[in-house]
Amino acid sequence: MSEIEALHEMVDEFEDLMRSKLILNKQRGFMWWDDPETLPDSDLVRSLKENVEEGDWVDVANLAAILWYRKEK
Repeated sequence: MSEIEALHEMVDEFEDLMRSKLILNKQRGFMWWDDPETLPDSDLVRSLKENVEEGDWVDVANLAAILWYRKEK
């Protein structure tokens, strides 16, 4: 396997974990990810920092993706 293929595999696996966790959180009622009025960026940043301290890299990535999405859209 080439280095590029290995990188693609890593990203694909991590993406699957991210998506699964987002879907699970949606099923648990986390529905305001795209609404800064309901869930301010400051709350997301605080949660991101807590997840960094806990070492939950999937949640860190999901929260970073949500924050990125809000800024881009």
